[in-house]
Amino acid sequence: MVLNKVSAVITQESVETTNADLKKIDSEHSYLISLTSDERQALPKPGSKSLDFMEKCLALGKQNPNFLPRNFTLEEMEKDINLYRMLNQINQPLSALAQKFADTTTEAYAEGYISALKIYNLAKDAGEELAGFDDVIDDLAKRFSRKSKLKTENPPSA
Repeated sequence: MVLNKVSAVITQESVETTNADLKKIDSEHSYLISLTSDERQALPKPGSKSLDFMEKCLALGKQNPNFLPRNFTLEEMEKDINLYRMLNQINQPLSALAQKFADTTTEAYAEGYISALKIYNLAKDAGEELAGFDDVIDDLAKRFSRKSKLKTENPPSA
């Protein structure tokens, strides 16, 4: 028996409304960017003490602006720190929600797939009881067939 952790019905209208809401959020935050995996990997990762470090350095820079290079912009640094703070307040619940969507999607798939395997195995074992469905069962069996990766080669000529 399949453990049924999730049982829900979503209408196409609900999907379209949710996607429209997500599009609206995306358009309201037009400054959002996408990074490549290489870019993401090259950036420093936020840590529990990083924000405190950044704020102390900003304060140091504001108290002693003369030692900074002319092209260094404290205002831009402060904007970045504040943007991080604000985005983090959105990102944390958004990430939790995205994880719930991903987990529910995975669970719904698993429950459907396990049920499908049960039907397939019962159908294979049914034999004569399902006479006339051989083509369907053979078609389902293709899901599990493996193609040989070894190609038949012509023997080398002497």
